[in-house]
Amino acid sequence: MYSLVQKNIDSKIIKLNLVSVYYYSFLSTFAVILFVNLIPSELILITRFFVIFTFIISIMLINNIKGVLYILLFYVFILLYSLYPLMAGDADIKYLLKNTKYAIYFIFTFGLINMLRLVTLDSFLYVMSKIFVLKLLLVGIVSLNMNFGGDWFVGYLLNGIDLNIHKLFGMYRVFDPYLFLFPLIFIYLKDKKNTTKVMVHILLLFNIASSITFGIIFAYIIIMFMYYKQVRIVGTFLSCVIVLIYHEYFLVFYDNFLIEKSVSIDVKMNQFIFLFNNISILGQGLGTLIDIQGRVDSMLENVFIYWFVVYGIIGTVFMMIFFIFFPFLIYYQNKKEINIVILFYMHCSVLLVTATNPVLESVIGIMPMMIIMAFFFNKIARNKSK
Repeated sequence: MYSLVQKNIDSKIIKLNLVSVYYYSFLSTFAVILFVNLIPSELILITRFFVIFTFIISIMLINNIKGVLYILLFYVFILLYSLYPLMAGDADIKYLLKNTKYAIYFIFTFGLINMLRLVTLDSFLYVMSKIFVLKLLLVGIVSLNMNFGGDWFVGYLLNGIDLNIHKLFGMYRVFDPYLFLFPLIFIYLKDKKNTTKVMVHILLLFNIASSITFGIIFAYIIIMFMYYKQVRIVGTFLSCVIVLIYHEYFLVFYDNFLIEKSVSIDVKMNQFIFLFNNISILGQGLGTLIDIQGRVDSMLENVFIYWFVVYGIIGTVFMMIFFIFFPFLIYYQNKKEINIVILFYMHCSVLLVTATNPVLESVIGIMPMMIIMAFFFNKIARNKSK
């Protein structure tokens, strides 16, 4: 009897230690992925170690049947849409793997479910927010230097690291696709001094503006107005006044923006036209080529259009239920919990940016959704145990 009790205690201790390891492993993976474009390109392979390690621990922590069925449902769906183009000989294995590799990260959900039993969601998100603010600070320094600092170390950046940089309006533009995680700022600034709040918001705004990416800017405006309800009227009034006073500068800026984005705008318009000419009930399947006026690829910049082309009407309904309806339902049921609200804002910003860039189908893009679902399954397990 004693040995059975001792074994039970030992197994619980081992599991607690494993969950602790997962906590630090997940945060390390998040940090490495977030900072990957600020390290020398030859060191980018280091991300694989963190991803594989976190993946293995997640597998070892599987013990939630409802969570397993949820992820399994998605995998079966992806498998079906991979098999029939493969059997017909229409799919390219390279494109198929590229367009579905994000799905493997959903395994992280199992580790998150267990981790949230040991660590509060508030403390977990706060650590993530500190990592995000550090990235904003570094990218802000780089962008500030390139645009206003006389290019002190531009040569090193262009040759040494894998950072997306190009000239814009006679200045350098630093594009950081992780800016749609900006609602983490709300977690970071909780209980901070007003001076810190102002400085961090200025830093965030500078990063957003430097991105010159319509999806990120639009998501930023919408989410900020949703979160800071008291500044909606003031913000709208000041914006109108500034535009009226400096309307000539804004017109020049807008013209230059259209020139810079002309190719991108044409591509996105062609995708809408392509959708109406190629929409079907079942779609063409994963891994098949999409040819839009000579632009041959397997992924569209607008993920929602991509869903209709690849999965058809039926498959798109499934994807919308999985990626939009489920997270919204969990948010609606828990909207009194500020952390879930902010997570949902993060997911909404991903969805908004996804209309112009395929960020939803990436590890960073699905991370807010994974945490939301882990919270949901963990809450079900807690209620059942009670």
